[in-house]
Amino acid sequence: MNVKVEVEHILGATIVIVILSFVILWNQPQPSFNYTVGQCGASNYQHEFSIDVKSHDLVVHHVLPYVCCADITVRVDQYDHEINFFEVNTGDVCRCICVYNVSATVSNLDPGTYTVRIFGVEYEDQKAKLLYNSSVSIPI
Repeated sequence: MNVKVEVEHILGATIVIVILSFVILWNQPQPSFNYTVGQCGASNYQHEFSIDVKSHDLVVHHVLPYVCCADITVRVDQYDHEINFFEVNTGDVCRCICVYNVSATVSNLDPGTYTVRIFGVEYEDQKAKLLYNSSVSIPI
């Protein structure tokens, strides 16, 4: 009789542990992404890149010289510890050059070292070219 009670207590405790583990894992923050592209401004026609780490967020900034009539969006692909940013022109092309301030943030990253690449600019059948490649560490 005591063996049956002990088995029931062990089984009950095991079920509680499994349920709590599932609840804890389910409530972990998931990586998220957002971006902004500033208005066209002409002056500096050189690419400039910066990467900042803020807690578990990765913030990428790119000064992008590109055609004035573009509509720039950003797509991010993340595979394990590789993060690729793709700048995409969903607008038109024309014969003038402007400078766009492109910023993108990937949030809630796990700690570790990540390879960060920026590709620009994809347009219709033109593939994006690798513009920037670096490593960055997200702290524990």
